[in-house]
Amino acid sequence: MEYAVVVVYDISDDNLRRDVENTCKGFGMSHVQRSLFVGIMKEERRRALYNELERLVSRRGGEFSIRIYRINLRDYEHLFKIGKLSDFEDDPIPERLVIG
Repeated sequence: MEYAVVVVYDISDDNLRRDVENTCKGFGMSHVQRSLFVGIMKEERRRALYNELERLVSRRGGEFSIRIYRINLRDYEHLFKIGKLSDFEDDPIPERLVIG
C-alpha cells in the first residue's frame, strides 16, 4: 500500500539542512515549501527514509527537528492548497509518483 509521506523540518545548520533536503530529493520527494517535502511511497521506503535521516542527524550536534508523517492517499487527495511559491515543486500526484 502506498502513502503520502510528508517530511517537515526546522534546521538552523545550513549544511545539515542541505543534507536533509538532498536525502529527501534522493527518495524522489517533491520540495513543495521551504521546509517541507512530499512523496508517495510504500511503508518500507518511508522507514528507509527515516533510517537515513536518523543516520544523518546522529553525527551532528545542534538544535533541529524533523517530522515524518504518513497520510492515506484517500485523505491526501482532499488536500486544500492556497497559493504557490516560485522555485518550489507542485505536490505529487499519487498515480504517477509511486516510489518503491
